[in-house]
Amino acid sequence: MVTVRQLEDPAILARAADDWAAALANPDPYRSFVAHHTMYSRTWERYLVDLRLRACSPEAAIAFLEVDPWCLWSGYVKQKVMRYVSRFNHSPADRRRLQEVVVAVTQKGPRREFSETALLAKRVWDPEFGHELRQLAESVPETRAAVDRLFKKRFTR
Repeated sequence: MVTVRQLEDPAILARAADDWAAALANPDPYRSFVAHHTMYSRTWERYLVDLRLRACSPEAAIAFLEVDPWCLWSGYVKQKVMRYVSRFNHSPADRRRLQEVVVAVTQKGPRREFSETALLAKRVWDPEFGHELRQLAESVPETRAAVDRLFKKRFTR
């Protein structure tokens, strides 16, 4: 059984995401079963309920967003996680980690969870982050539209 402490370890989440990708590429029922139950265990489901209620630390959620797994249901789960994490008051270190998540998602192109990414960006915004996003839009033209959406979201509810 997976513990919350294990969910806070990005290496375990990354390994599960890799196992999931490998199981999809080369169908292996056991490997996909193990990857599924590591990523979406009962512990994870209880953790998401506690996260929604702000009754736990957001560390495992931030680790999940940093790993950015690409597997079955991951877009829906990332939407929930971003929505719940955006409700917390974060330490400067956690704010920086979440800003890096926003930048990474912005660079990857259109995704299901982009509206929640914009909400998260609004919650962790500071002038340096805005400057970093402007530099990203200038250096990678494909990100300009996404960065513009992030800037617009700052002034909405």
